[in-house]
Amino acid sequence: MPNLAVVYARPTGQLVVSSGQRRSLSERLLALGVRYEVDLGDRLHELTARLPSRGDVHQFEAAISLTYRVTDPTEVVRRYILDGVPPVVDRVLAAIRPIARTFSIEDVGAAEESINDPFRQSVGLPEGITIVRCDIRLTLEESVRNVLQGEWERERYASKYREQIELDRLYGDKTC
Repeated sequence: MPNLAVVYARPTGQLVVSSGQRRSLSERLLALGVRYEVDLGDRLHELTARLPSRGDVHQFEAAISLTYRVTDPTEVVRRYILDGVPPVVDRVLAAIRPIARTFSIEDVGAAEESINDPFRQSVGLPEGITIVRCDIRLTLEESVRNVLQGEWERERYASKYREQIELDRLYGDKTC
């Protein structure tokens, strides 16, 4: 199988990856040890998370879609990793939380752009797993959206009011 690595654990603890070809005598002897099959195919995982904003008062809501694969099957066996999701999610969240914290809640677009920067290329993990794609979309909590919408509307009204006052000052009030 092209998406499967077979790792043999010798009684000495040495790990050997099978070549996938017809087994030689030495490989057949290795088969007396423990045999591990490691899936090398792409895995998709989606999750949501809350990320802090500057000041830690409000949070961004993050929708994260990531693809990862095992790139070092011996390391996965050595570390007894049965599920790649925990180390991948831990690495992604550890990378993006400090970035999110540098942005105010009003700067959701710039925050999203910066948060995606570390994952524009594949990221190898010491656990023998590589994150091949990670896409993060940020939104605001509903309560924050409502507050900001009210502020934006008040600012728009105030701006129109200031414009009208300036026009009246320049041209005089000609409403009669």
